[in-house]
Amino acid sequence: MMILSRRAGAVGQLLSGLLLLLFTGLDPQVRAGEVEILRDPWGTPHVFAVSERDGFWGLGYAAAEDRLLQMKLIRRKAAGRLAEVFGPDWVDADREARIAGHAAYALRAFAKLPERWQDALHAYTDGVNAWRQANPEAVTRRFRPLGIEPEPWTPADCLLAARGILSLGSPFNAGPIEDYHRFHELVAQVGETEAGRQSGMVIDDSVAIVSESEMAKDKAVYERLKQRPRMPFGRGSVLMID
Repeated sequence: MMILSRRAGAVGQLLSGLLLLLFTGLDPQVRAGEVEILRDPWGTPHVFAVSERDGFWGLGYAAAEDRLLQMKLIRRKAAGRLAEVFGPDWVDADREARIAGHAAYALRAFAKLPERWQDALHAYTDGVNAWRQANPEAVTRRFRPLGIEPEPWTPADCLLAARGILSLGSPFNAGPIEDYHRFHELVAQVGETEAGRQSGMVIDDSVAIVSESEMAKDKAVYERLKQRPRMPFGRGSVLMID
């Protein structure tokens, strides 16, 4: 089992965490798995999952609860569709986005991703849409003031939103994922202690993936976290996906 912890911060953190690992879906097209999401006293979601794909589903579910409206608006920004919501003042910005071709780029870029990352983004998408479908009242409350209905999230939207974030000047890259996998490979060769010494890898508190056994080494913190209320899935505190 792995754990992903993510601060409930800017959507840029959501998109960096997107290219990290964990969760599976409530949707029948998603393979079987188990996910548990706990929120600490600061509201940070901690996703417990049995596989990388499961983790991505959980990350999508938690991200939608925190940031669904923000995610939809940054997608509109990148696609050149803000004027539909906010009026003619946004036509020039929309024109720039459409000339840049971000929406078409996202579709082509997704098609060229390795199968592993396509699978991860599908799982993340399933998590986002599962929260949206399970919480219609919250969705209506957030979107009604803008007079819009949220369209389903798609895997390519993850890349489209990333383009929207980049247009704001936010840093975004896959470095943390590559670092994690290099560290994991090094652990297999020389053991965890030596791997930590050689790599100098730092898992910061913005987004992190650690094994549950590693987290459990700090017994007091681990036990406090596990005692926190679970996010409701409608089927108990731990979600079993069929």
